[in-house]
Amino acid sequence: MKCTRFVIGLLVLGVAVLFAGQASAAAPLGLELRQVEIFRHVLDDDDWLVLARFHLVPTSAITFSDSFASVSVTSEAFDDPVTLTNRVIETTGADYTVTADSTDITSYCALEDDLMTIDCAGTGLGDDTYSVVIDYRSGWLAYSGSDALVRLWDDSTLIDEEGTPDTGFMMVGAYLSANDVTDAGISWEGANISLEASASPVLWASPSSQTVTSITWHGTATQAETEVDLTITVRDMLRRLEVSDPDIDTADYVAVNGITEPGAVIATNAWPLIPLAIPESFLTTSFNPFGDYEAADTSLVDTIETDIASTDVAGAWTSLGNLLGGISGHAAGGLVFSILAIVVAGVIVTKVESPGIALIAAWSIIMTGWLLGALPAFWVFLPAGLIGGYGLLRLSKVVFD
Repeated sequence: MKCTRFVIGLLVLGVAVLFAGQASAAAPLGLELRQVEIFRHVLDDDDWLVLARFHLVPTSAITFSDSFASVSVTSEAFDDPVTLTNRVIETTGADYTVTADSTDITSYCALEDDLMTIDCAGTGLGDDTYSVVIDYRSGWLAYSGSDALVRLWDDSTLIDEEGTPDTGFMMVGAYLSANDVTDAGISWEGANISLEASASPVLWASPSSQTVTSITWHGTATQAETEVDLTITVRDMLRRLEVSDPDIDTADYVAVNGITEPGAVIATNAWPLIPLAIPESFLTTSFNPFGDYEAADTSLVDTIETDIASTDVAGAWTSLGNLLGGISGHAAGGLVFSILAIVVAGVIVTKVESPGIALIAAWSIIMTGWLLGALPAFWVFLPAGLIGGYGLLRLSKVVFD
């Protein structure tokens, strides 16, 4: 009996010693996958679109804690750095605290470039082993959207895998063409279809994950019916995100008359082709090349183009004068055609060496400006008189010489 108790005691002691050397780690960052809905006949007959709400909730408080039961210290320094479960979010404040057997040694410790490894030196601790506890600030703000994945499964067969667009509160999506659906051999409303969200297995040995099998199937018969259902669902998801995200207010994503530009960003991040599927759902003030769009007449350049298109050419020069600082339309036209006449005349004089031809060409350009309403009549007829006088002078020299 005593021997049995002795053996049991040794086993208990062995187990205690075994677990005494293990680290008590914070849990890997969690995630939330909600409202999974699948549509068909979206862009083509028999294609599939999977949409869901996905939360990678950002945090900014020191609420994470990792414990290391036996850290060796030699010459006042850790023999080996310790690695945290999650990355540290760096701010201007205190982002972590380190205690060794209840002694605060934070000021002797440094966070390495991977934002997960902490090393300490010059701690003042004697050569020994210590129980080290590190409290730190972490959350999805320390990561990017590519650090999480969304996977569509048929039982144990992976059908599609997508990265998430960002951290925070978002929509995610996966699109399968009709050929993709056929090649995958999946059935509409299949009992084994599921959507899984998972943190990256590259960053965590046991990443958080969530699998949703409760799916809403939209069994519409035509693309027109799907457009109606999809519009209702996208707006509903965006409204729910407005409620979930503390940084977003009501109507930031969905206004009374349609999806706003920020809401369109959330939707197209989930699936870039969603404006093709529901073109009438976005506000005309959003970037939506597939909907009706009427440009506001707010630009002087637009006014000029409108005047020219309506044959109100003189009005166009007035608008150009306003654009150039409020000068008159004739002054603006004179500036344009004078520069053009001088350049053309200069080229002719340089290349042909004929001042007479250059003068006539320049006058022709000025007359064109008058015909286009850019110049008053005297710009044409006064130079015409001078040119005529010059011609008579040249003729007289020929006659009388």
